[in-house]
Amino acid sequence: MKRGNIIFLLIMTLATLPRQKAQAQKMDLKGCLEYALKNSRSLKKAKLDFDKNEGKLKEVLASGLPQINIEGDYKQHLKLPTTILPGALTGNPDADDISVQMGKEYNATATAKATQLLYSQSFLYAVKAAKESRELYALMLDRAEEDIIFDISTQFLKIGQLTEQKEFVDQSLKTLNESRRSTALRYEQGFAKSTDVKRIDVNLGRTVAKGKDLEREISRMHNLVKFMIGMPIDADLTLDFSATKDAPLLVSDAQLPAFSGFTNIKTLRTQENLYGIKIKEINSGYMPTLSAYASAGWQAQRDEFNFTSGSEPWFGMATVGLSLKIPVFDGFEKKARVTQAKLERDEVSLDILDAQENIRLEHKNALDGLSIAKDQKANAYANMNLAEEVYGQTRIEYRQGLTPLTELLQTETDWREASMEFAKQNFQTRIAELQLIKAQGRLKELSGK
Repeated sequence: MKRGNIIFLLIMTLATLPRQKAQAQKMDLKGCLEYALKNSRSLKKAKLDFDKNEGKLKEVLASGLPQINIEGDYKQHLKLPTTILPGALTGNPDADDISVQMGKEYNATATAKATQLLYSQSFLYAVKAAKESRELYALMLDRAEEDIIFDISTQFLKIGQLTEQKEFVDQSLKTLNESRRSTALRYEQGFAKSTDVKRIDVNLGRTVAKGKDLEREISRMHNLVKFMIGMPIDADLTLDFSATKDAPLLVSDAQLPAFSGFTNIKTLRTQENLYGIKIKEINSGYMPTLSAYASAGWQAQRDEFNFTSGSEPWFGMATVGLSLKIPVFDGFEKKARVTQAKLERDEVSLDILDAQENIRLEHKNALDGLSIAKDQKANAYANMNLAEEVYGQTRIEYRQGLTPLTELLQTETDWREASMEFAKQNFQTRIAELQLIKAQGRLKELSGK
């Protein structure tokens, strides 16, 4: 066989091979949260803010390290500067001053200077504040994680509710189709009217439309979850609701944890500490600052531009010294700044008290809300079972000709609406559990942290 034919057959064989589809991902609530904590774009932005603050910390630390600079200067005097010398230099005290042009036309200077901060209370407090701000940004990152966990959990549970309602609608469609077949058969046998079949068709149409609406909403919220967790919209994701359908989200605990464990309280405490450090930093401005410095340089003056020539020398110079700065009076600027910082710290202290009371309030409301949601769920469950029992009995009576079609359709509607209400109350119970978990500061436990 010719080589060209072999290549042609190989290409055709490869083209006809089935393409392997991307493997679908199946995630429960915990899986979605774990994926989000690694891929959520909003969390990545929060991490960038944390990294930017790390850069600011290094910037503060850098001011306490040696500072070395090298400078160069070149001048060409188009006209040499004039220096006035006293006439007494000539030996005659009454002689007039003498005007003398000094220097060379071309001048070049190279200087290297190093400085090192030896003592500064302001620098020490600035470093302390920068390190405390690291804790603040870490807490802000924790808060961002808690927010994304709560939002994703809410959307996940909402999709679970809609999915459960869709299952009830599909079950209702199944029973309606069975009723239609039996009614159509009875119509053919002369025991039912054509309007009976049409009435069932009307109910079928409404139920189908309800199912389509639920499908569209589930698809929309499904894509929203993928967006929130940082997954491509065209990715194949299947949500698993088996772990959250009936079991509690977390082991129930009605106790309110200590305030020190709440992220918002820790954030406010850190802000309060930062204002305390700021006050000390401002007051440290009254303390002296001591620095050491050293410099070395070379200077050359020429009648011609020949600085690279080795025939004429460069003149060296070197200096070492200490620089002491003692603040004396600043017009009460520092006093005014300290007063402002104290007022801001007092505001944060009040915010802490408000936050603590708000935690108590949210915890009590969450407990009450969960209790009410559980009662409503139990009532909805009982109503659903009762409606299902009535509908089942009515179907039997309808087949026996003891019940009119209108009553069958009404009991079917009652059963479907009771099932939808149970799914809604089941969702409300899950949301009430989520609100209690949030009120207790336990959101991260949902992701396994």
